[in-house]
Amino acid sequence: MLAVPFALIACGDDSSSASDDYSSASEVPSSSSRTECPESLAAGEFCDTRDFNVYATSEIGALVWMTGNLKYHVDGSRCLDDKESNCDFHGRLYNWTQAMDLDKSLLIGDASSKVSKPRHRGICPEGWHVPDTLEWLYLVDYAGGFSSLGKYGFSDTEPGFYSIYYYRYNPDYSFFHTAVEDSVDDWYVDYDRDYGLIQDRDYFTRVNSYYAILDEDGVSLSNQSKSHYAPLRCVKDTLLMEMKFRPVSSSSSSFDEPESSSSEPLNPCSVAKKSWEHLNPDFNYAVFIDGRDNQCYKTTRVAGLVMFAENLNYADSVAMPELRGANRCTQGLSENCESTGRLYTWEAAMEVCPDGWRLPTEAEIYDIWHATHSVLEVVSLEMRKEIDLEITDAYGLSFVPSGLYYVDDPYKEDGDETLLVKSSVWLSDNTEDGYAEAYQIHFEEYLDQTVEGELKTSFMPVRCVKK
Repeated sequence: MLAVPFALIACGDDSSSASDDYSSASEVPSSSSRTECPESLAAGEFCDTRDFNVYATSEIGALVWMTGNLKYHVDGSRCLDDKESNCDFHGRLYNWTQAMDLDKSLLIGDASSKVSKPRHRGICPEGWHVPDTLEWLYLVDYAGGFSSLGKYGFSDTEPGFYSIYYYRYNPDYSFFHTAVEDSVDDWYVDYDRDYGLIQDRDYFTRVNSYYAILDEDGVSLSNQSKSHYAPLRCVKDTLLMEMKFRPVSSSSSSFDEPESSSSEPLNPCSVAKKSWEHLNPDFNYAVFIDGRDNQCYKTTRVAGLVMFAENLNYADSVAMPELRGANRCTQGLSENCESTGRLYTWEAAMEVCPDGWRLPTEAEIYDIWHATHSVLEVVSLEMRKEIDLEITDAYGLSFVPSGLYYVDDPYKEDGDETLLVKSSVWLSDNTEDGYAEAYQIHFEEYLDQTVEGELKTSFMPVRCVKK
């Protein structure tokens, strides 16, 4: 789990919506002096074809960020001190609905149905999106802290922001938009119409948004009025490959694509696996190649974690003697291992992930629940055939009933196999009396997710997460 501070910071509030008119980003002109994109760009540069502004970009972990703030002109957006020259240098400041390219009425109203998941473009260029809270957390954690962002070219982090009535600047922290709303809150607000003379008090319901606050302690999240004006930093839609294709030959230390050979495949990802039939066909997965047996696995990112999108299927008991008698296929059929992964005892599961990977913790599973909001967002789309619910598989986790095998459990029939009832994966958390925690999705009669203790001698699948 990401070791970053998470706090709600109160920076003041006002109920008023922005006074400036707002129109859709597609309707407003550019503020750039260029009339076209440059014929050639430096490495890592990107040109916004809407206004021909050029941005430097930086690969930071599994994400590509613009290293400076967006300059795209939207009616009603602002510049520092309301000087256009400051926009050229620092980028523009937007309220939340302007940044998200939504109607200004949603400054107060609930916009949850208008926000696309997992990526909301907003007014970012095509192929880019407004970062969510988890992407901000991941950014600072990967860089090793706010002060380390500069080595990745992540610049201009001190533009300040505007509250409703005044500009706020603090050189010790930065304030940025996220594509995440906070819960609905009820507020009493004093209307100061004459700047000092309180005329009346009103009670209303408002929806805040989260802002990312970056400072020397890392990154925290503040639930603030959507009417605040803040800079926007865009993230590229496509996740990077976590590692390049490894050559099949173990003698080579190169990470480049291997040369073709008549006796061996070009790479282990060149042929589709049976397990990939369960994955979301519209999701942009990254890949990981297990160098122990050259199996290719699709991965996804959720709640700040890089996680396998399919169950592990490693079975070399020669290289790993602790697997002997501690792994099996559902119903003893090899085709089930190919489709839904292999089953392991808990002790074997604790050691079986590739180097640099591990079992998830119970706390991380709860983080996933919080990030995904619903079990419908983690279940494979193919389950729509079995369950009459609006399954989205928005994060590409694509869980399907993979089964488990009970052994020596006094509460279960010995050798009982649950095949089309549950999807279960081991967690690293130890419990009392020989039990360990398991994350389970129940498919029989209802769709629900739980964390339950299971006897360590039982056999269950493994989903590895990156250390």
